[in-house]
Amino acid sequence: MRMHNFRVACILTIILVLGLSWTVSSTEAAEDVCIPMGSFQVIPPKAATAKRASVDFPHSRHFDFSCRSCHHTWDYENPIQNCTTASCHDLVEAPKSSDKDFKKLSIRYFKNAFHQNCIGCHKEIRQANLEAEKKLRLTDKETKMSKTGPISCAGCHPSE
Repeated sequence: MRMHNFRVACILTIILVLGLSWTVSSTEAAEDVCIPMGSFQVIPPKAATAKRASVDFPHSRHFDFSCRSCHHTWDYENPIQNCTTASCHDLVEAPKSSDKDFKKLSIRYFKNAFHQNCIGCHKEIRQANLEAEKKLRLTDKETKMSKTGPISCAGCHPSE
């Protein structure tokens, strides 16, 4: 009987220790990742001259997509770097078409990167919706199309 009680006590102790360690590690992981909720302003780098108003980006509306859809260099462990400061999309002036590496430099220009990623994704969703609508019967009212984001200048940049 004593041996049985000893085994039960050991098993309960192990369960308690493991349970506490999992709780602590999950708390630490949650504290490491800070995800901005709601909306925030997408502004050009300080060295760039803005020609339009900054964009109010509804971050929480994009939670259905993979984080790496936008944060393509993120390793899932370290804090996400701002692409305009991480030598990713750090050019503040558009490259000239006569530049030797125009295509490579073009995506490094912050404005091209945002426009290609955001507008490109919105256009892909719109195209997928159009193709899905063609396949649907006119009476199929239960199918919901994905909402697309804006693809025009005024759709993102409010008039000042």
